[in-house]
Amino acid sequence: MSIAKCPICESPAIDYELSPDIGSFNCSRCGPFNITPKGNHLLAKVRANPEIIGNISGYIFAHLGIVVDEEKATFLLSLRSLSISEKANLLFQFITKRHPKIGATFYPPDFAVESAITQINIAGSVGTREKFYSDGLALTGRPDEFYANCDKNLKWLSCASISDGPELKFIVRKILIEERRYLEVAGQDRQLSITPKGWDYLSNNRDNASQSTTAFVAMWFHNKMDHIYNNAIYQSISDAGFTPSRIDGVHHNNRIDDEIKVRIKECKFLVADFTGWRGGVYFEAGFALGLGKPVIWTVKKTYLRNIHFDVRQYAFITWTENDLPAFRKQLLDRIKLTIGKGPKAL
Repeated sequence: MSIAKCPICESPAIDYELSPDIGSFNCSRCGPFNITPKGNHLLAKVRANPEIIGNISGYIFAHLGIVVDEEKATFLLSLRSLSISEKANLLFQFITKRHPKIGATFYPPDFAVESAITQINIAGSVGTREKFYSDGLALTGRPDEFYANCDKNLKWLSCASISDGPELKFIVRKILIEERRYLEVAGQDRQLSITPKGWDYLSNNRDNASQSTTAFVAMWFHNKMDHIYNNAIYQSISDAGFTPSRIDGVHHNNRIDDEIKVRIKECKFLVADFTGWRGGVYFEAGFALGLGKPVIWTVKKTYLRNIHFDVRQYAFITWTENDLPAFRKQLLDRIKLTIGKGPKAL
């Protein structure tokens, strides 16, 4: 385990050095993920494009623990860029999670990000950035301190698929402070604070999920399910005008993470795929039903016969791997019929 360069965004990352066939990283910007040599080769072509890297880093941040193989890398390269408004919403939610106390003040995130990027640039000036990361040569302190500082600050970018420091500064100053007035300058050294209007917006969004544009996906997180999510479930939700959301790498042992509960509370509806008969999917679907959220039920055809009798009453959409286009259309039609079209529908 060492501090290395993230193969996606080139920020400092913890390299777990698993095997020649797959690398495992915990990036200070993207978060934890795994990557194969073929996936790495595909993404290497776009590392000079801040917008694409921002999209990919944001996706990994929202889907922690994914495996970036050749198929996933191709999918990541096709991600659309979020609008400025969408990025502002995600960034503000991130800020409220970091500073949940009413009246608290904090330094503008763009300053923190600029500090982290400056630290990375100083590190690179020692020699090559690869040499700095591998040998731990730092003008700014120990490698673990260097990583910790970047880990604290660079999430301000990935939380909202933001490309770079200037874009972050624009969203904070022009959107959240001047236009929406969710933030205001308060305290010393031009620190910021969340305004009453900002707290009202957050409260309304949490209490009134009817305004949500997000669909939470509960499913079996296994490599062989990735193409089902990428090529059918994700695409159907997006085509219907909503934003898909799922949490990868969460192991369910008769429990559910608080973060998953929050995401279900904030979503518009839930898509639950029961392939693999995972206990976590049953829990998440039941939790959503208890909140009055619409649930759309899907399962691989060969798994339908052993679905628990308590949920067999629901109208499952069944699918087969050799006909994903049909599954994608059925799911899209069911979303439109049950939920309607979202604001991003084409």
